[in-house]
Amino acid sequence: MLELIRRNFIGVVKTLESLGLERATRDLAIPDFHDRAKAAVTVIKSVGALGWVEAITKGIGSSLRPILLIRHPCAVVASMLRGAELGVMAPPGGLGQLLDTLSARDLGIDSRTFRPSDEVESIAWNWLLANAEAYQAVKTSGGSIVIYEKLVSGGADAAVRLFSQPG
Repeated sequence: MLELIRRNFIGVVKTLESLGLERATRDLAIPDFHDRAKAAVTVIKSVGALGWVEAITKGIGSSLRPILLIRHPCAVVASMLRGAELGVMAPPGGLGQLLDTLSARDLGIDSRTFRPSDEVESIAWNWLLANAEAYQAVKTSGGSIVIYEKLVSGGADAAVRLFSQPG
């Protein structure tokens, strides 16, 4: 029952945010009804820190089991463009430090040669370079690579299996 209350609370917060009422939710804390008798699982969720996976895994060590959730690039492009259009996400920018990565070098692009033709190309390159860097770091540290569409089609059971794997 407590988990149902928590999920509904999250739903209300997300609905308020989608209506542009972020200010109303800024200071709200999602209640934690974790059963203290069960071992807690720490989850760090980030959309913008894919390039930091290697540093994080090396800094924390073997106690961390990273999971890279890869979303289809077309879905990412559509989401970014829609978010920018609605004013809830920053407009897509340049690739910045991603152009200094090993992946960028392997693909033969750098700040001198990279000239995207439009926002879609820029977002797609960002997706490719960020995920390529994170992929290598996650694989090296023994983490898991999960395809978003497969995870969500598996329902709650797929998520439970993913987080039940030994770390």
